[in-house]
Amino acid sequence: MKAALAFFALLLLLQLLLLQVGSEAAPQSWLSPDTWRLSYPQGYLAATTVGEVALFAGGNNEIGDPYRVVDLFNLSSGERTSARLFQPRVGPAAASSGNLAFFAGGVNGYSDLTDCSVVDVYNATSNRWTWVTIHQTCDASVTLVGDLVLFAGGIWPKQSAHGPDCSVVIIYNVTSNRWRTTFCTLSQPRTGITATTVGNLALFAGGGVYNSTPAVSKLSDVVDIFDVSTGLWNTGRLSLPRMGISVTSVRDLALFAGGYTTDVNGNVERVDRVDIYNASSNQWSVAHLSQARSQMAAMTVGDVAIFGGGYNDKLGGPQVTVDAYNASSGWWFMAGLRLSEARSSLAATSVGGLALFAGGFSTTGYAVPTLDVFNASAHLVSPSAAPSATPSVSPTASIFTLSVSPSSSTTPSLSPSVSPSTSPAITPLPPSHLPLDHNGSSDNKLALGFGLGVGVTVVGGLIVVGGAATLYYVRKRQRTRASFDYQPVLQL
Repeated sequence: MKAALAFFALLLLLQLLLLQVGSEAAPQSWLSPDTWRLSYPQGYLAATTVGEVALFAGGNNEIGDPYRVVDLFNLSSGERTSARLFQPRVGPAAASSGNLAFFAGGVNGYSDLTDCSVVDVYNATSNRWTWVTIHQTCDASVTLVGDLVLFAGGIWPKQSAHGPDCSVVIIYNVTSNRWRTTFCTLSQPRTGITATTVGNLALFAGGGVYNSTPAVSKLSDVVDIFDVSTGLWNTGRLSLPRMGISVTSVRDLALFAGGYTTDVNGNVERVDRVDIYNASSNQWSVAHLSQARSQMAAMTVGDVAIFGGGYNDKLGGPQVTVDAYNASSGWWFMAGLRLSEARSSLAATSVGGLALFAGGFSTTGYAVPTLDVFNASAHLVSPSAAPSATPSVSPTASIFTLSVSPSSSTTPSLSPSVSPSTSPAITPLPPSHLPLDHNGSSDNKLALGFGLGVGVTVVGGLIVVGGAATLYYVRKRQRTRASFDYQPVLQL
C-alpha cells in the first residue's frame, strides 16, 4: 500500500506541474493592472509615448471640467507618476520625437478658447517640463515628420466657439531647436483635423469648415500632404468628407478610419469607411471597419494597426469593439478583441508590444479612469485563420489617384534630417508587473493544463485502485496457498 500511496502522490505532483506549465505557456493578452488607472475619470485626452513611458494628458469629465493632469506610466519599472500641463486642455493633440513629447491645441473649455498658444514639452531624459508660446490656435492637430513637428489648423483663439478657422501651420525643428515663424498654410482653413506621418510625408485630413457660424458649417474631404524632403505641399481627397476620424500609420500606409459625415438632410451619420493612403504607390484605397463609429482610439504595434472603442448612437452609444489591420497579411480582423468596457473619446498609444487604451466616456455618460493594456505582440503576431467579413483592400477596391498640385504657398527648404529620431529600445513589461486578466487564449491553455492534470490524475487513480485490488487479490491467494501448503495433514 505504501507503494500505491507514493504512486498516487507522484500523480498529484504531476498534475500541479501540468497546471503550472499550462499557466506559463499561455501568452498574456489583455492585462489588467488594477493599480494603474488614470488620476481622474476623463475623456477627450491625448496620448503619446517617449521611450518606455506612456503619457496621457488633459481631457475633461462628464460635466465639462477640463484637466491639467498628465499621467506617466513606465511600463518597464511599473511606476506611475503625475505632472501638470501649463493650462487645462480638452481635446489636445500630442506627438513625440526622440526623448521629447509635445502637447498642443485643445481648448480650456467648450466656451473658453483663450490662451491656446502654449505648447507643453516634456523631456524624458531630464524628466523636466517646459513650455513655449507660439502663434497657435485652439484645436490644432500635431504630427512629426523627420525632425520637424508640425502644428496645423484649428480655431483662432479669442473667438466664439465656432470662430474663423485657421489654415496656419507652425513648424518646430527638433535638431536646431528653432520654431519657424514664417507661416505656411493648409489648402483649406479648418478644425477637427486628424494628422499622421508616413515616411517623409505629413498628412492632415478631414475636419470641419465653420467659417463664422455653425449654420453654414460643412465637413471637409481635403487631405493636405507636406513632403519634408522637398518642402512642398500637395493635396489629396478622402472618399467621404468627415470629422471624428481616427488615424494611424503602419509601414507605408496611412489609415483614416471611421468618423461621421452628414446626409442630404444634414443628419449626422457614423461611417465604417477606412481611407488608406499608400505612400509608395501614391494611391488611395478604401476598406471598412466591422461597425460604423467615430471617436475611436488608434495606434500601431509592429505591423498591426489597432482601432478601439468609439461611438455610434444607433448602436447604443460607446462601443467595446476593437478592429485590427495586419499590414503583413493585408487582412482586417477582430480576433475576439474587446475593451474591458464600452467607451468613446478615449486615447491610445503603444509601448513596445503593448497597446494601451485609456479613459473615455462609458455608456452611462460618465468619464472613466480605465486603462486597458493589451499584449499585441503575443496576440496579434498573425491574423486569425478566418478573417472578418471585411477583408483588406483588394484589387477591386476603389482607387483614388492623388492630385499632385503644389500649393501656391510653398515652404522653403528647411534642410531637415530626413530620418526621424529613434527612441530607445523598448523592453515589454514582464508578467510580474501586470497580472493576467480576461485572456481568452490564456484561459484556454490554462484549461488545457488543468484538463490534462485532472485526466492524468483520474486515470492514475483508476490504475492505483486497480493495482491495489490486484495486489490484494494476489496477496490473498498467496496467503491462502501458504496456509494450505503448511497445514498439517490429518492422519486417519
